[in-house]
Amino acid sequence: MEKDNTSLRPKHRPFRTWEKGNQNEIDIVAVNSLHKVVDFYEIKKRKSAIRISHLEKKAEKIMQKLEGFTFGFYGLSMEDM
Repeated sequence: MEKDNTSLRPKHRPFRTWEKGNQNEIDIVAVNSLHKVVDFYEIKKRKSAIRISHLEKKAEKIMQKLEGFTFGFYGLSMEDM
């Protein structure tokens, strides 16, 4: 008898995280809908290449769609591995 995994699937998707042409590509978007927290991550090979201000700009459209959420912005590099 096969196990039914449908209860593990998300019931809905509150927003799409992509745009046509990938103009505002974000490496990782972690959404915790229970605690209403969204964390955005930029991943670069060199830590000096991470620009949090650029990440904040890229995330503006997503943030507009998630009113009432708290947002965090982080950078990860090879040094974090």
